[in-house]
Amino acid sequence: MKRSFNPKLQRLSLNLVTAGSLLCLQACGGGGGGLAAIVDPIGGGGIGGGAGIGGTGLTSSGTINATGSIFVNGVRFDIDSADILVDGEAATEADLGLGMVVTVNGTVNDDGQNGEATQVNYNSAIEGPITAIERNADNSSARLTVLSQTVIVERTGTVFEGTGFATIAIGDFVEISGYRDDSGRLRATRVELENDDGTVELEGTVSALNGLSFSIGGQTINADTADLSDLPSSTLSDGLQVSVEGVLQDGVIVADDIDPREAVSATLQVDDAITLLGAIDSLAGGNFSINGVPVDSSSAQIENGGAALADGNFVEVTGTWDGSRVVASAVTARRGRIEIEGPLDSSFGQAGTANGSFNLRVGNETVAINTDDRTLFDDARDDIEFLQPGDLAVGDFLLVEAIDLGDRLLATLVNREDDADDVVVQGPVESFVEGISVTVLGITFDVTNAEFENVADDDIDGDSFFASLSVGDLLRVTDDAPGDGFAEEVEFEFATALDGDIEFEDDDEERLAISDLPQAVLDYLAINFPGQSIALAERDDDEIVVYLTNGTEVVFDLDGGFIESDVEDDDDADDDSDDDPDEDGDGDGDGDGDGDGDGDGDENGEDAGDEDGDTEDGDGDSEDGDSEDGDESEGEDDEDSEDEGDSSGDGS
Repeated sequence: MKRSFNPKLQRLSLNLVTAGSLLCLQACGGGGGGLAAIVDPIGGGGIGGGAGIGGTGLTSSGTINATGSIFVNGVRFDIDSADILVDGEAATEADLGLGMVVTVNGTVNDDGQNGEATQVNYNSAIEGPITAIERNADNSSARLTVLSQTVIVERTGTVFEGTGFATIAIGDFVEISGYRDDSGRLRATRVELENDDGTVELEGTVSALNGLSFSIGGQTINADTADLSDLPSSTLSDGLQVSVEGVLQDGVIVADDIDPREAVSATLQVDDAITLLGAIDSLAGGNFSINGVPVDSSSAQIENGGAALADGNFVEVTGTWDGSRVVASAVTARRGRIEIEGPLDSSFGQAGTANGSFNLRVGNETVAINTDDRTLFDDARDDIEFLQPGDLAVGDFLLVEAIDLGDRLLATLVNREDDADDVVVQGPVESFVEGISVTVLGITFDVTNAEFENVADDDIDGDSFFASLSVGDLLRVTDDAPGDGFAEEVEFEFATALDGDIEFEDDDEERLAISDLPQAVLDYLAINFPGQSIALAERDDDEIVVYLTNGTEVVFDLDGGFIESDVEDDDDADDDSDDDPDEDGDGDGDGDGDGDGDGDGDENGEDAGDEDGDTEDGDGDSEDGDSEDGDESEGEDDEDSEDEGDSSGDGS
């Protein structure tokens, strides 16, 4: 899978799909509940910025947060007269559930603020038995196999009904709703335990068509006796999007009925206002696609903490349809990598609205959280289907996922947990004192007795941890209940990838042992990332991707030639030089041409490159702390660096 790169602090967006024909449904604020809308947390106004769109038709697809009236990107839809379909059958509002991905057809009034839905349509992505489960090391995500499809579920980001993240098991018959990523995996927004009535369902793209046999993501389907009358020309073809219903026999779906699934772009009108949320695919310059809809983001504004353009990232795209593509005006992060687990410390203030706020207690400190119309509230304790802020009480133990908007933390997800658990804070490290403490989200934790892990959840010692730590790295800090400010565990986390994204590689990727890496890779890392170790490495058809201890991603061609990394141009990994790592070719990686770097080429990739033995100052420079490239910010003596762990902020 070809990757492109983000700065370390970028946040991934909510994995939903929204448009002016395809709009995301999110949580309704205020009383009465509602399918909620994605609303710009920075700006305001409805579709078209309040200019009015004259009864424009809309088809909206997104995740249900509540039932009742529907709010989409600031537009309120009345669904009282809407037809509701579930898997093609007539249904009622009561058949809709939290986390379901639905499509809404309707119109918007001239004011751009109100509209009326004529149809709400839900189709499950997969319905069948779980045949395999693999959990990641810290139990934050799991990979399910259902009908040969790879499904990623998250403890935080997936709604469970009739089962739970901890209790889901092989053999369970489940209905799953969610979104495909760029590698074809399904990231589940909802998993519901169902009775096995013998019928399985699968949506996807026809491939490997041979007569009336074909495949969807590795699942073989036999269509010899299937009803194909609803397909174009009643004929199957490779690349066709379909929904298959049938029975499972010896691992093959014997199809009874196959229906087409029309691409979202087929419903769009020229000049429709559009908001798309989903996984970026086929990125080339500023052009990419989301759920098959072409997007031109060359003139787009980047919002919400700097959502980057990279294949596989989930982003919200706002713009207009020009007849062949979405011309984006904004690309916005919606899915956060900040997480806090702790008891509710204060009552909600207008929660569920743009001004909603509450505090979580973390030991003796509190963290302020804001909510808006899109915040999803889920309940693992009392199984309230559509949890409202008013259902929560001080002392309830919450798990919150949030985005950093600069002046506040905006919650994307709020989960009420079964029982009180350890206090957890996940966020970018703001400062640290080597061997003593780390500060995350304004809270300083004593780490003198903590255990440390790299991004692959492997144990590392404190010296290796601090040698790899830089300000801005994403850390997960666990403070055993009830929380006393002394961390028991500190882990590096991937800054831009959702839980399970990298741990569960796709079928095209192969994990590599360090001994299998080309020597050129080891030499490059030893020169340019001294003191860093390799956490994991993988190879696909045309490149090798290496992840270092702190999650830094470095890409090489199959011969070991450097391609790119996610270290920012001004990151101190190249000693603040304007050159790329070791671009001057002197072997020291500092860009000064003096050749005094430590490039020892140690093949094990661990602690390589610091031949003078001085890594305690945390900057990877020569023993006296001077980088010799004129970077006076690192030109302090070693005593300062050792005492303060580089808490000044360069973290290198």
